[in-house]
Amino acid sequence: MRRKVPPHGPLRVAGIDDWSWRRGTRCRTIVVDLERRSIVDVLSDRSTASLARWLKEHPTVKVVSRDRCGLPTRHALSWYPA
Repeated sequence: MRRKVPPHGPLRVAGIDDWSWRRGTRCRTIVVDLERRSIVDVLSDRSTASLARWLKEHPTVKVVSRDRCGLPTRHALSWYPA
């Protein structure tokens, strides 16, 4: 049975995590659409500045989900201010 794919629209709910091709390689930031269950982008690094720039370019994002590991919460909040 095939899963129905919702019609393409603006990205509203993004998942953000560290990602790499394999253990021991450089980590990057992966952004996924949590409503459509698809990869949206893989950023070139995992810096706060890169993610902040990406979020500014995608103003339709209203919800961001991330894991609790990695950068401190205050840095995560600077990525996506309320």
